[in-house]
Amino acid sequence: MNITQRAVKAAKAPESGNHIFYDDELRGFGLRVTAAGVKAFILNYSVAGRERRATIGRWPEWSAEAARDEALRLRADIRDGADPLRDRDLARGEPLVSDLADDYLQRYAVPKKRPKSVYEDRLMLNRIVLPKLGRLRVSAVGRRDIESLHTFLRKTPVQANRVLALLSKMFSWAMDAAMRTYNPAHGVKRFPEDKREAWLSGEQLQSLATALDEYPEQDAADPLRLLIVTGARPCEVLRAEWPMFDLNRGVWTKPSHHTKQKKVEHPPLSEAALGILRRMAESKEDGHRANWNRHFAKPTISRT
Repeated sequence: MNITQRAVKAAKAPESGNHIFYDDELRGFGLRVTAAGVKAFILNYSVAGRERRATIGRWPEWSAEAARDEALRLRADIRDGADPLRDRDLARGEPLVSDLADDYLQRYAVPKKRPKSVYEDRLMLNRIVLPKLGRLRVSAVGRRDIESLHTFLRKTPVQANRVLALLSKMFSWAMDAAMRTYNPAHGVKRFPEDKREAWLSGEQLQSLATALDEYPEQDAADPLRLLIVTGARPCEVLRAEWPMFDLNRGVWTKPSHHTKQKKVEHPPLSEAALGILRRMAESKEDGHRANWNRHFAKPTISRT
């Protein structure tokens, strides 16, 4: 038969099994009709003396004309040494972006990044990246996919840029793992970011100080006081240990794995900070057990 839209529509289903109607012009191109009435376009071809059959797609999702064009394209690829079934099987075995995300987290982020950074990466992946790209093959993701996701987040430029940085790092890792040959995030321009600054007035600071003084759990209020008088990052205070503080010299030694720049820092302590720390140490020595897990893990400092 000459496989046309009219011919496909008129093709009758067999009583059982399936029947293939081959095209009288394009060799190997055919229409398979099952007893249930399902119609699909197929292409028979030979590779290295082995007969193979590839399914192009179902009718009416595929028109007869589109299926014929696809058959012609596949024939040209086969002449150049391709094997459509083998290539399709290889593609089905390729990892998805969701698989790449799992590998990136477990084999790169968890061993090499701080817990807070891992938490943030996981949050961006689960809430933003995977719902949009998770079902794509790693090799199928292109720059346009990355740009579309980045643009989708344009109303929150800081978050958009963080997601872009995560994708860039993740696909760089995929290249190292031989999953890809190039990084689709390279060259995507970041959005301009306006620095966010907030200043408390004297009245607001006084209100905060009063609230901290009245809070029943003073061992939890002290880390907040230290944040105010030192300007340190929250994780630096919450992960600090007593041996890091030299109250005689008035110096706080921050280890490299606590600082943003990943290097040891020795900031001086103000009198206000020293007063808070000395009071905390005295409270411990006086037998009032504090919830040290909320601030310093090892209360080994001596009273000065």
